[in-house]
Amino acid sequence: MISRVAGYLSRNPSLILAIAFVVAGLSTGYLWDFEKNSARLEIDPSIKNLVPNNGQDLKIYHHTQEIFENDDYLLVVWLTQDLFTTKNLRALKRFTRELESLPGVVKVDSLATAMSINSELDWTRIDPFLHSIPSNAEELSKARKNALANPIFNGQLVSGEGNGAILSVHFDQAFSNVELMVLMEEVRSLSEHNAEGLRQFLTGPLYMRMETSRLLMRDLYRVLPMAVLVTLFIAILGFRNILGPILPAFSNILALVVTLMIFVAQGNKLNFITAILPAVIYVIGFAYSIHVITEFERFFAQMKDKHQALKWALEDVFLPITLTAMTTAIGFLSLTLSDIRSIQIFGLYAALGTSLAWITSLIVVPSGLACFASHRGEIRKKEYQLSQKITRFVVNYRTSILTAGFVLFMVSIWGASRINVSTDYLENFSDDNVIHENFRLTNSTFSGAVPVQVLLRAPHEDAFKDPQFLQIVTDLQSWIEAIPSVGGVYTIVDYLDVLETAFAEELEEDPSGERSKNLNSALLLFGGGVDADRYADPSFSETILRVKTSLVATKEITRLIDLIQARVDALPLGVSGNVTGSSSLIAKTIDSIAKGQLMSLFFALLSIYVVLLLVFKSWIVALVALLPNALPLSVFFGYLGVTGTPLNITTSMVAAVVLGIAIDDSIHFLTRFKKEFSKVSSSTIAIQRTLKAIGRPVTLTTLALCAGFVMLSIGELQNQLQFGLLSAGSLFIAWLVDIIFTPALCHLLAPLIQKSE
Repeated sequence: MISRVAGYLSRNPSLILAIAFVVAGLSTGYLWDFEKNSARLEIDPSIKNLVPNNGQDLKIYHHTQEIFENDDYLLVVWLTQDLFTTKNLRALKRFTRELESLPGVVKVDSLATAMSINSELDWTRIDPFLHSIPSNAEELSKARKNALANPIFNGQLVSGEGNGAILSVHFDQAFSNVELMVLMEEVRSLSEHNAEGLRQFLTGPLYMRMETSRLLMRDLYRVLPMAVLVTLFIAILGFRNILGPILPAFSNILALVVTLMIFVAQGNKLNFITAILPAVIYVIGFAYSIHVITEFERFFAQMKDKHQALKWALEDVFLPITLTAMTTAIGFLSLTLSDIRSIQIFGLYAALGTSLAWITSLIVVPSGLACFASHRGEIRKKEYQLSQKITRFVVNYRTSILTAGFVLFMVSIWGASRINVSTDYLENFSDDNVIHENFRLTNSTFSGAVPVQVLLRAPHEDAFKDPQFLQIVTDLQSWIEAIPSVGGVYTIVDYLDVLETAFAEELEEDPSGERSKNLNSALLLFGGGVDADRYADPSFSETILRVKTSLVATKEITRLIDLIQARVDALPLGVSGNVTGSSSLIAKTIDSIAKGQLMSLFFALLSIYVVLLLVFKSWIVALVALLPNALPLSVFFGYLGVTGTPLNITTSMVAAVVLGIAIDDSIHFLTRFKKEFSKVSSSTIAIQRTLKAIGRPVTLTTLALCAGFVMLSIGELQNQLQFGLLSAGSLFIAWLVDIIFTPALCHLLAPLIQKSE
């Protein structure tokens, strides 16, 4: 079968390459929208990519958003020495009206849209707070006093010192990422224009996600090509010719653009999880192609017929490359068991890209060699001498090597037990980025930049008009406000206090000092048509507490959620509830994603072991192939635990890349070792011949990919830097394991391997 394929490729290389170029061109063309003059490949930062497809948390979140307003909004902050001047208030009102008129803006919460309720003599006046702009010192002083005395305004719409305003801009959830980016730029422009010299900026979780997606897209088109060029440069130095690196690059780019074309055609977009998909596909495919070329060069150096050399090379590499692609694809497919759609998509298309890279490495690369290879390579004496030295070292110190590997594994397991699972969007940006300062200012000036919602449910209607149930809300509110990281909590009780203040002269005082249910009903009757639905559902059996916090790291938010949830679970009178909202849902989900990656890796390793067992028909050979892959993974997770580097969305994906490359090198070593061992029945000679055959492609691949990953670290996002450096370091460890630990293991278990033949 392989001989016939090799023969066909040798006879029709130009046709194969022509088809490959056409497919690459069409796929690349599809990825560009010529009508809009923009790339079809977009990044979507919406929370739907980071939450499960189903589950109780998601149901509660959707239920809360249906009854109350969406809390995934943009914050616009204005800071000045004194907000309450005629000029500033007029500008704020004008800016609010302009925002409301923008297509795609659903709602704007600001002092200019907040309702003011006043009772005067025998009539009640309900107007926007800035219905008329104060024009003199007395009116301005009164406006300041009223705003700061309002428990709903203070900290949520205006700073406690009266030196700043904050606007919450709610967008149409159906808007695409590109449309939102354009809309946010319009908001920024309008803010700069209307602020007239005041300090102003955009902030909040939504803004940080959008800014992250913008930088991700820029890095995708700037840093990834640079990484590809660096791998090419290293490959040129290794092969000492142009053909060696060009063929792997073209083969991998073909697999990548076809994968991305299918990805986009199915309506998918890149996000925080799938953004590393292009790098993963390119990296894994690069190794496959390098092995094909080095095997071809090895045989071509021994004979004059390049077509025969191509045939022998394909026969040699077909099994290890196929096994590698199969096991890697299975590892990625195990991710599709996740409840998170983005994880499922990443696993599915990483498996597809791996399979396409396998196909192109066995078809496109051989066709290029058949078409362009014009001279025979030379047998490198230095490689032979180096393989001899490594073999002597491995054989002489095999016990020490294996002991060191075992100790390293145990230490790594201990370190892995100390892993800190957390994702911090703010830490994605460099320390000198103004986003840090703006976020800090927002938290210190207002109640907090990150919203968390607490939904409470009572056993019957009108419960949250009843003093007993409102007291539960008050007690919970006071308890949450006492938490250091919480800046403010806004509830139905605050709203009733505002109404009581407005109607104080018209309502009879309750001798007990406590508002009765009838009084609360009367207050809501008089003023309940204004903003009451922001704090209670129409039946008053559900209410919401709006919590503002300064926390941004998912670990800290999750800890806050668990703390509040424990308190909510202990509420009396049959009141139940849940902590929800976009920030809390993302925090819990992201941490679950990172933790779930460990389980996915376990199932991936198990699946890979089963495949190796079926192919080699020996549990010991399968184990020998698997152990060298487990060691670099354990070292990676141990490093995270020992250094305190958090396991997050980005760092958890490093393991998938390392596994894909490590399994490639170990399978190539094992299949070559079995072949050589069957010829000479000497483990020492078999190890030497194996290192001589696979040492160069494995080393060249590792050097090129490490250099490429290091280039990813020059991007602006810190998570990209982490991904690049950790991937490079882990791949180096995997190479070291395959060059030293794997040979020592094979030497020790050689008799058992021989029996499996």
